Amino acid sequence: MPDRLKRLCCFTNCAEYQVRGGYCAFHANQKERERAHRLGPPSARGYDARHRRARRMVLRRDPICTSCGSAISTVADHKKRLRDGGKTSQANLQGLCAHCHNAKSGREAHGGITPVNHQIGKPE
Repeated sequence: MPDRLKRLCCFTNCAEYQVRGGYCAFHANQKERERAHRLGPPSARGYDARHRRARRMVLRRDPICTSCGSAISTVADHKKRLRDGGKTSQANLQGLCAHCHNAKSGREAHGGITPVNHQIGKPE
């Protein structure tokens, strides 16, 4: 079986080959450091020791995704987001798989409309 073609790093004027996420090892680490600096520490965003404990409890309570019911829960999702006034409590947390969590986050970011469905539903 032929090897996959190697691609160059997505960073402008970098001649190294991709390792992960489209970037070479150096630029992937640089992008992650920039992201961490921009977002700040998790504790400053409301994800402290109390949240980590609640996450463990939710994933034990909901081992299967509460949305699709077929995948293993890997994310403790806030039903109502923290920025919208949600709390880190057992009643506001649910166990979701990564796919369902990403879909839910995408709907929330686009005002409740999934971008793909929005494009399909548009009249020509």
